[in-house]
Amino acid sequence: MLRNYLKIAFRTLRQNRGYALINLFGLTVGLACCLVLVLFVQDELSYDRFHANADHTYRIVRQNQDVDASVTTEAPLAATLTATYPEVAHATHLFRYWFTPLVSRGDEGFYEEDFFFTDAHFFDVFSFDFVAGDPATALDAPDAIVLTESAARKYFWDEDPIGKTVQVNVAHEFTVTGVLEDPPHNSHFSFDVLASSASLPAVMGRADVLESWSLGAFPTYVVLEENADPAAFEAKLGGFAQQQFGADTATRYFMQPLTDIHLYSHYRGEIEANSDVRYVYVMAFLAFAILLLACINYTNLATARFTRRTKEVGIRKVVGARRRQLVAQFLGESLLLTLLSVLAAVVLLELLLPAFNTLVGRRLAFDAAGWGLPALVIGVALAAGLLAGSYPAFYLSSFRPEAVLRTRVGSRRSAALRRALVVVQFATAIVLLAGTAVLLRQTDFLTSQKLGFAQDQVLVLPIRDEQVKQRPEALKQAFRAFPEVRHAAASTALPGQPMPATTLRPEGALRDEPFRLFVEWIDDAYLSTLDVPLVAGRNFSASLPTDANEAVLLNESAVADLGWAGPDEALGKTVNI
Repeated sequence: MLRNYLKIAFRTLRQNRGYALINLFGLTVGLACCLVLVLFVQDELSYDRFHANADHTYRIVRQNQDVDASVTTEAPLAATLTATYPEVAHATHLFRYWFTPLVSRGDEGFYEEDFFFTDAHFFDVFSFDFVAGDPATALDAPDAIVLTESAARKYFWDEDPIGKTVQVNVAHEFTVTGVLEDPPHNSHFSFDVLASSASLPAVMGRADVLESWSLGAFPTYVVLEENADPAAFEAKLGGFAQQQFGADTATRYFMQPLTDIHLYSHYRGEIEANSDVRYVYVMAFLAFAILLLACINYTNLATARFTRRTKEVGIRKVVGARRRQLVAQFLGESLLLTLLSVLAAVVLLELLLPAFNTLVGRRLAFDAAGWGLPALVIGVALAAGLLAGSYPAFYLSSFRPEAVLRTRVGSRRSAALRRALVVVQFATAIVLLAGTAVLLRQTDFLTSQKLGFAQDQVLVLPIRDEQVKQRPEALKQAFRAFPEVRHAAASTALPGQPMPATTLRPEGALRDEPFRLFVEWIDDAYLSTLDVPLVAGRNFSASLPTDANEAVLLNESAVADLGWAGPDEALGKTVNI
């Protein structure tokens, strides 16, 4: 019986090549686009879920008055929480050095942007796979360092790096105690080198760095016991902050689930830029809308064609065909065409993915070996085939033979259905086109909007050598000697880059609590180099020695935050930094 159904289905499709090709093309493109978007959504939702303790791992966020909440906390927080609260199973912290460390072996070295210091409990919290070494002891020693596979190849080629040494900032020697697989892309932070934070006092030249409660530079993560109540523990953190900083403190701590960081976190001090859950909703809607359009298009064509097969239905019923056999036949034809479309869509998906990955900056891949996505593809195919073929199958099979053979039936009802589907199809298409237009205009705004400083023809050179940093004027003078260079300036950051918050007390402040603002240190050539306009007052001047210690420039937002009516009122006022 199945063989007969397939034979008739192939014969019908062969006899209606135009209809089959149009439907095949429409479903193929729709399914391929839908699958690309589903891959994106699946990837977004997978961040940090590969960790064994992901479901009960949290990041501690610190909130201070007048400053946005920050993910950077104090170094002793992790160890203190573990010792104080029994519901904390493990805790760890991270620290990214403010200046990019130079890691070298012999005469060859590289500046490592993704270099972190962490403690011995890091691998109790996070589940990164080891290639060599023991995660239980890898960061126990103060001079221990763990490399990713990529970093190990960079420094040791094909040698076994375990037990060998590298130098950090030339003066500090570390021993390689472990090699990790490169962190997966769906981690909210990536790294190439992990060094024991026990070495920080020596590296930074600050003995109290790991005991100080005034240096908020360490993202802290905790793993709660499986039976612990996160809300109850978070409530305890309020009392902990008061105990640590005093009853009148404005500081408070709260927890953020590890699996929420990538889609829901936009706090100050994020290790890497995160995404937004709204993108997931948009992509999921687009996937559904595109699949809906493809299915509606298929159903319209199928309904229009199947109403021409009423005579066939009548003759089949006359010779003894039962309704369930007709339903199976029509649904079989629909599912066969849909499955052919799925095969073509998977091929098209492989062709589209490289371009889509370039567009969104991802490494999405269709994993045919796993069960998840193939099962989804088959499910989508079955749903589309049943959705598109169910109406013609059940509707046409319900006709009585004498009514079908005597006159043409069902044309009015099927025409009404097609009109309704066309309205839905056009409405969905209009929404998609409008969304595309908004997206294009928003993208154009992001790429063409003036940011208040010059970007074209500006070259930024990070200076990492400590000796060179001590002679900025000589360096600028050397650059100005080139005929191609019009301006040269030095600063600690660029506009928009994250900077540490600094405490300021303005003249005439009406409250004891200090203001915390972001301060960038610049020279007198900075404004002219980046073409930043002054609203009021004057620029720094090298001819006025007092400017080095007594002058400050504020932007308009800072003037408003400090309580002055405008730029003119702020001129001449003092702030204590």
